Amino acid sequence: TPIPIPTPLIVGAVLAAWCLCVREWTRRAERLPEAAPASRGQRLRAAAFFAASLAFTAAFFFIHSWHRNLPDSGADLAIVLGHRVLPDGTASVTLADRALLAADLYRRGLVKHLFLSGMISPPEAPGLPERNEAAAMRQVCLANGVPDSALTLDPVGVNTRATAFNAAQFMQANGYKTAVVCTTNFHLFRSVMACRESGFDAYALPSQPTGWRCADPRDTLREMTGILTYTFDPDYRLPKALTMHLAHPR
Repeated sequence: TPIPIPTPLIVGAVLAAWCLCVREWTRRAERLPEAAPASRGQRLRAAAFFAASLAFTAAFFFIHSWHRNLPDSGADLAIVLGHRVLPDGTASVTLADRALLAADLYRRGLVKHLFLSGMISPPEAPGLPERNEAAAMRQVCLANGVPDSALTLDPVGVNTRATAFNAAQFMQANGYKTAVVCTTNFHLFRSVMACRESGFDAYALPSQPTGWRCADPRDTLREMTGILTYTFDPDYRLPKALTMHLAHPR
């Protein structure tokens, strides 16, 4: 299991590298004449760096702010996407926030049913329970007033595309026409892309964090990579329901 790198450590490393670079640039600049001409290559590199920085910043704000508001009439189904589960089998803060959003929509009468989709991972250590994302979300929903009859668990939602495919099958089997995706803000755009690939459009609402959290650069880079992959490689990481020929994945 990869060890997560804390965001403050990443920021500290970047700032330290920047300080070292500034120190070296200053040292070298002291030996240059006052009006040192810039070569064409230097100008091109500077322009490329500026363009890349601008593109990354624009993509960052687009990914973190994109959403599709739910109409006053609501939707038939809330699709909740999985995330990390704690070693004891309970939902992480991010996963709980996603489930809480769906539970709130149900209590307000804006959705009829909740589709909790995630994967099952082995225990982190002997004696600990398996890490079942859908089951962890179910406990959050039950604790927040959602009846068990309004919950459907999808344990083979191993990635975003798999969740969308399984949700499309579930909607078709139960006569549901509209859906809203409930996930973290940076994940919304790619989730709706996957839904459209599976044959249905969806509204998209970001979960509200219970406390302030800095945006994780790894999540942003993963989403950027995922969007490009979805665009140029339609067959990347096909759902298990297709690769395993499962007629009813649940």
